[in-house]
Amino acid sequence: MKGMQKIEGKIYFFDEDGVWTAGWVEHNGKEYYAYANGTIAYGWKYIDNEWYYFTTADGTLVYDWQYIKGKWYFFDEDGAMVTGFISYDDSIYLLKDDGSMAAGWQSIEGYWYYFNGSGALQSGWLFWKNNWYYLDDEEFNMVTGLQAVKGNLYYFDSSGAMKKGWQLVNGHWYFFNTSGDACIGWKQIGGKWYHFNEKDGTMQTGWQYLPLNYQISNAPANHQSWYYFNASGAMTTGWLFDKGSWYYLDQYGEMTVGTRWIDRTRYYFKSSGAMAANEWLQLGPWNDWYYYFSSGKSAYGWQVINGKRYYFDSNGVLK
Repeated sequence: MKGMQKIEGKIYFFDEDGVWTAGWVEHNGKEYYAYANGTIAYGWKYIDNEWYYFTTADGTLVYDWQYIKGKWYFFDEDGAMVTGFISYDDSIYLLKDDGSMAAGWQSIEGYWYYFNGSGALQSGWLFWKNNWYYLDDEEFNMVTGLQAVKGNLYYFDSSGAMKKGWQLVNGHWYFFNTSGDACIGWKQIGGKWYHFNEKDGTMQTGWQYLPLNYQISNAPANHQSWYYFNASGAMTTGWLFDKGSWYYLDQYGEMTVGTRWIDRTRYYFKSSGAMAANEWLQLGPWNDWYYYFSSGKSAYGWQVINGKRYYFDSNGVLK
């Protein structure tokens, strides 16, 4: 009796001398494993510190991907079960300690990774449970915090979910559009105008010298002006008292310089934007003298200034 034989419902292997064989056996191009009593192994078998799987149908050793009892496993060219990361058909997979293929979120050495439904490690954008996530293009790990992605700035919270709207990050405010990218430049939010730094997207406050807001202004292209944004970041219009001086921001938020009529009253704003007050100024092409009171109003008619009488015409010019 030689080769593979079925005796009383069990499969045995016999060598050329008719003696049953134990250990690894090759038959008709397939591999099997026989126990000491000559019967072949079926299912899982731990041999020489490695796990192997033999089909339950005929006991042949399996290789490559195998779907076993609802889980995927991978076996190398020797039939040994593989664990850890593997590269297969241009994709990366993770075989857990029990050999089963990982799927979904996996925490590895302090980083989170996502393996899609086919088990392949994913990179780039991921939409999961109504949130967007981003997996690094090179390292594949889930990113958090501020991240530049293909030229746009995004913010991902500690869970990795992409955030929208107002976000306070490292002491700075940002506004993220519905698409998740950070606002850059001028943006109207809730009926108020804001400006976000062109380089890093941070909300700006205080005085800022900026390109005009051409969404509301018809000024010439490439023109710039001073604007003031309050502590909440909203652009200021109208009167502003700052560091001991009054300023006037027009309806577009632009700081006023020079002569301006406001509510039928003539004022003068110096090159710094500060309103002239309690001072004489020599202005215009003829270097005429004007006087502006503490209220900022220009003097007209007869006036007593520092104990002396002066007369100003209807244009405010000293005569």
